[in-house]
Amino acid sequence: MVTLLKKNGNNYPSLPLTTAVFVCYFIALAVFGLNRPCWHDECHFVETVRLFLTHPSLSTLVHYNEMSTPLPFVLYAVWGWLFGDSLINLRVLSLIIAAFTYLLYYYFFVKTFSGSKTAFWLTFFLALNPYMTGAGIFVYTDMLTMFFLVLLFFAIRNRSPFLSFIAAAGGLLCRQYYVFVVAAAICYCGWCFLLRKQSR
Repeated sequence: MVTLLKKNGNNYPSLPLTTAVFVCYFIALAVFGLNRPCWHDECHFVETVRLFLTHPSLSTLVHYNEMSTPLPFVLYAVWGWLFGDSLINLRVLSLIIAAFTYLLYYYFFVKTFSGSKTAFWLTFFLALNPYMTGAGIFVYTDMLTMFFLVLLFFAIRNRSPFLSFIAAAGGLLCRQYYVFVVAAAICYCGWCFLLRKQSR
């Protein structure tokens, strides 16, 4: 353990320590969150998921009673169809989405800041945000939106039009306010084209 905690340039904290910290984080989320009663907006989100599960139709897609766009509800409904629509089962999917989201953020930070030390602390800071903690265990639409957000970061960094399309469409299908992210990305790409002559 002492070896893991030793500073070693950009490789501190080491990958085993980073993995151990986030495994403990998700275990804590599961222990304290899986068996809780539904939490505020989660209650009607779960009912909407069950509506998509029991009445999968174009009419449901058009007339479901939520302000958020439908992708998370459809995804949770598919999960519920495969593994059961109990609150605990749906929250397990939230944990899985959160794990992939934090993994992508960590990888993005490693690539952006050329080292795991900064990536570790930035990802850990993000994970400890109370709102993100709740979104990581409860049946909310926000964590999936955060997944597509970091996917868009990768797309812009790698200048990938196809990945940009997937990330933009996916985010918009999770939350309407993601339109401001898409607008910001378009402005940034326009700036790169006009001032840096980066046509791609």
